[in-house]
Amino acid sequence: MWSVFFPGFVLLLATITCAAIWLIDGLSDRVPPRNPNDEHNGPHDPFF
Repeated sequence: MWSVFFPGFVLLLATITCAAIWLIDGLSDRVPPRNPNDEHNGPHDPFF
């Protein structure tokens, strides 16, 4: 049973995680930065 269920569960979890990251990324693009320096923070910003 696990050999059938587990791969599907992993795939579902990966899809949900990817969708969540995509949604958060999209929302963060629409929200204006709190201070003007946010646009110049560079590569350490996780959404760049």
